[in-house]
Formats: sequence, C-alpha cells, structure tokens
Amino acid sequence: MALSLLAKLKIKSGMTLITLHAPIDFAKKLQISANDVKITAKAKSYDQIHWFVLNRAQMESELAKVMDML
Repeated sequence: MALSLLAKLKIKSGMTLITLHAPIDFAKKLQISANDVKITAKAKSYDQIHWFVLNRAQMESELAKVMDML
C-alpha cells in the first residue's frame, strides 16, 4: 500500500510546519489544500521543522541554528 507524503512525514491536520529553504512547490507536493496544515518560514510555535540543504557546507553552517529550534 502506497502512503501519501503526508502520511510518510506524519503530518496531521492542525499542525504547523516551519520550513527552512523549502522548494517553491513544497506545499503543492504535500497536497495540503484539503488539510488544515499551516506551512510557514517563521513561527514561534510549530510541530515539525522541515530543513532543506543543498550541500554539507550549508548544513554545517546552519546546524547550530536548527538545533536551537528543536
């Protein structure tokens, strides 16, 4: 049985996702139009962090910031 991307990422209705460097079509790929999920780049309260990096150097330079967010 194929799971949707929402199911694979354990995203449920009512959640707030914070994204860092998300692709433009991230929300579209999640197919959240019918779900009550908020995607934002800045939020004080959130349920999940989705962090997209291009390479190891970017990951290493941003890691401390992301760890503080956890």
